[in-house]
Amino acid sequence: MVKKNLQDKQSTQKMYYDRKSNPLEPLQKGDTVRVRSEKGEWEQAKDMVNELCSGPCFAFEITGRGENTPIDFRDFVGPADPEIARHLRPNTLRAKFGHTKIKNAVHCTDLPDDGALEVEYFFKVLSD
Repeated sequence: MVKKNLQDKQSTQKMYYDRKSNPLEPLQKGDTVRVRSEKGEWEQAKDMVNELCSGPCFAFEITGRGENTPIDFRDFVGPADPEIARHLRPNTLRAKFGHTKIKNAVHCTDLPDDGALEVEYFFKVLSD
């Protein structure tokens, strides 16, 4: 049901939503996007940015009790490569809904310390 609803909402332009479901301005071609990339991974990072800009996007702040919430959520999401996820963690989101390393269904914070930065960016910086 959720998948069908998300498919029904897809459009040619990506919209970002904050916690109150207020639409934020979609990215436009030519907008500046700051991307952190490990050495040698720039092409993959460019592909990921293009994918994130290709359709609807929903930002969620995941909260929980304790400092392990980012780690617990990352475990729920699964390995970044859906093919690996299907073999090692078949019940994760990426195993079930991901297609490739670029089209892997879900982006989540890699490092616990980055969670607060990403929440600040999506829910404060982009909504101002």
